[in-house]
Amino acid sequence: MRDLWKGLALLALDTDLRQSVIQKAKFDQRPEFAKFDEPPNEIGQHLQNQPNVAALREIDAIYRTHGLFLGVYALAEINRWVLDGGRKFVEALDSFGKAIAKSFAVGSKLQSADFLEAVGALVADPLLKEHFAKNERNLRDEGFAISQAEENALREDFAPGGAADTVADIIFKLGWPGSSCEARILIYEGLFHFNL
Repeated sequence: MRDLWKGLALLALDTDLRQSVIQKAKFDQRPEFAKFDEPPNEIGQHLQNQPNVAALREIDAIYRTHGLFLGVYALAEINRWVLDGGRKFVEALDSFGKAIAKSFAVGSKLQSADFLEAVGALVADPLLKEHFAKNERNLRDEGFAISQAEENALREDFAPGGAADTVADIIFKLGWPGSSCEARILIYEGLFHFNL
């Protein structure tokens, strides 16, 4: 998940990268999977929409020019987000980039993979975000290699009810709609279960 968090954050912060990814994203239609589709969720997601391998390679190449190496799962998720989420997802990313602009401007390492990872984790794990915003957890204690100044700036940007907090929830809902397949770092009730 660490690579997915980095990819998500860079997608929000780098509009040129985002446009390149959107241009390359593509689904292959697999009608044989349609029988497994439940009614589509609010953004129209279907199992018959499977990531196009050539598109994933092109998206991978885009991220590599920024020093990020994403696994296949992360690439497929990003492909799905920009296609299924469409304009709503892009607008949420734009709003999020503006909401954390202050954090992004702090320190000399802020555009590092470590910073991107911390930002992405705050979006992908609502429980971590909630505890962090309330000053109940520190990202550095959770293994994120960011400076104290970076952590302080992120805590300010992610204040409860603030712009970053609100739009992170929107991105989370668009990225993982109606699913328990979340990119969480913290244990939550129901994490371990049997598929019966």
